[in-house]
Amino acid sequence: MPQSPLTDHFRSRNLELLEISPRIYTPTFFSDPHSEHSATRNAVGICDFSFMASFAISGSSATKFLSYLQIRNIEDLPIGKIAYTLLCRPNGSVLIDATVWRLEKEKYWLFIGRREDRTHIFSAANRFQVEIYELSDEIAIIAIQGGKSDSVLSAAFGIYPAALPYYQFIYIDSAEFRGTLARIGYSGEFGYELIVPANEAETIWRRLVSSGMPYGLKESGFLAMNSLRIEAGYILFSHELKNKIDPFDLSLEKLLTNRGKDWIGAEMLQQRKYRPCKRRLVGLLPKQILCEQDFQNMCSEKIPQEIMAGIGILTSIAYSPTQDRMLGMGYVGWEDHHAGTTVRLGSGLRALVTRLPYYDPLKILARRTTS
Repeated sequence: MPQSPLTDHFRSRNLELLEISPRIYTPTFFSDPHSEHSATRNAVGICDFSFMASFAISGSSATKFLSYLQIRNIEDLPIGKIAYTLLCRPNGSVLIDATVWRLEKEKYWLFIGRREDRTHIFSAANRFQVEIYELSDEIAIIAIQGGKSDSVLSAAFGIYPAALPYYQFIYIDSAEFRGTLARIGYSGEFGYELIVPANEAETIWRRLVSSGMPYGLKESGFLAMNSLRIEAGYILFSHELKNKIDPFDLSLEKLLTNRGKDWIGAEMLQQRKYRPCKRRLVGLLPKQILCEQDFQNMCSEKIPQEIMAGIGILTSIAYSPTQDRMLGMGYVGWEDHHAGTTVRLGSGLRALVTRLPYYDPLKILARRTTS
């Protein structure tokens, strides 16, 4: 039975686990989600992202296939570079967000958050000379995020990756560490993701924990990573991609750089460029405090095709230790998307529309949407 490489280690510690995909789990929390969140912001945190689906894609048509599968121009993507992108349905709605990693001219990795979407990828490959090999059960993905990430990697493995540019990766094969190191993350902080063999994942995790203790490292679960990503304005497939959301609704139309005319969703999205927007993803600050269950009920509301003026649809919410308040994300009608507008959510709750991201100190962080 497939499972994440670190699941047995976490189960042996009696940690509460969250099922991300069928039989695929990640820790909900290790100690206290708020302290885990704060450790990532102020020092360093590590999180298990091995629930993601990963694929090795190669063959003479690998570039053509990936150009068909997603919305960005990857023909000019340099070797060693990563592109954040979206996979769409034929109707132009977003199925899932993803990253494409170029290893060689016709060899790539593709990472997505939901393993069930593998069927979409394999079915799209039928018309291409391409080989797709799923890596999901053979690798672990460990995110190390925070300003002291370099210090922990140096202490644990003798790795000094500070000069690695954002959205690039390198392969390391040394006596201390064997795997891929990428300058990337889901927290809005300086940090990395480590792609390592599944059978070495527990050893690497333990070594990061022990080496990171002097630097204030905390193991971080899903709850902490969720509040971090909301602060950073990053979408979560199970929340922001409900129903027929397209790149324009997400303010990600700048990713539509695919040069070809034959890619999934092309016809609808090329027409969509000339139509006025009806809704937009924004930050939503509740003006009242409700119980957690009330908020979750609102987050489960379906996103209508057209949102009435003065109405907001909440898709995500979490307590932010950084700002000491509840922060939300969701959709409003186009006429309400400007910061400072007040909209009404479910249960009569009112919320203030804000810009995203909430967290971007000094406005110098590289943004996922531009890399």
